[in-house]
Amino acid sequence: MQTETKRINLTDGDWADILLNPEDISEGWRRKVVLAATRLTPAQQEALEPEDGGELDEKKVMAALGPDAVALLFEINDIAVCASVTGWSLDLPCPPSTEDVLKLRTADYDILLAATAPHAAAIMGKVDFSPNPDQGSPTRPSSGAAGRSRGQGQKPGSTRT
Repeated sequence: MQTETKRINLTDGDWADILLNPEDISEGWRRKVVLAATRLTPAQQEALEPEDGGELDEKKVMAALGPDAVALLFEINDIAVCASVTGWSLDLPCPPSTEDVLKLRTADYDILLAATAPHAAAIMGKVDFSPNPDQGSPTRPSSGAAGRSRGQGQKPGSTRT
């Protein structure tokens, strides 16, 4: 199966080829996005979700985010650009590093960001770190575990085999 790309126009006649499908992003880049996203607090994650399927409330987002979270969002966006670019006419290495992305003209970065933001959103949307509600799961939530810590009906100091 061949990876599909899309050519997008940048400023001054430059171009970039980006992955068409976020599923084609390599595991290494996906992990970088996921690891960065896990550093967002629950309140920050909630602020980044549109209410009622609409647009983000910019005031709510800015109130919930501080400088650290904004820097983290820049990092996630930079990683998404790096993960998605497969070629370009710019005089920079390809695939780019996050340091290379910082050398882009602002207008080119904005174009690439608009084209690749759905990739980061698709990756982050698949990540769910909430507890597994399946009580039969070996990774079930620990709440209430104190009552089960010795096993059902087991006496203190005894072991089951």
